[in-house]
Amino acid sequence: MVTDRSSQIMWVSHTFSRLTGYESCEMLGKTPVLLQGPLTSTTTRALIRGRLARCEAVTVTLQNYRKDQTPYWCQITIDPLSDQRGECTHFMATEEECPDLSH
Repeated sequence: MVTDRSSQIMWVSHTFSRLTGYESCEMLGKTPVLLQGPLTSTTTRALIRGRLARCEAVTVTLQNYRKDQTPYWCQITIDPLSDQRGECTHFMATEEECPDLSH
């Protein structure tokens, strides 16, 4: 997934769509908050927000939710992307399901 600095989704991969059940057209312009639910850790969410506010990379394990509201655990790595001047303009997030935590 690629987001702008305000966390609006600009691009998602086919793998993301298979994992979450959301098609690209459903996600564009939305924020990743759409994937969160009642069991998503508020502490981890705050950690992510803080790192992104400072344009720092972050890797966390988080419980997200598919389109059908089925929860799943995933490891998310978010890296800042910079322009030619070195200014942070976007973020690239990769998500890998952690099936062993889903029980």
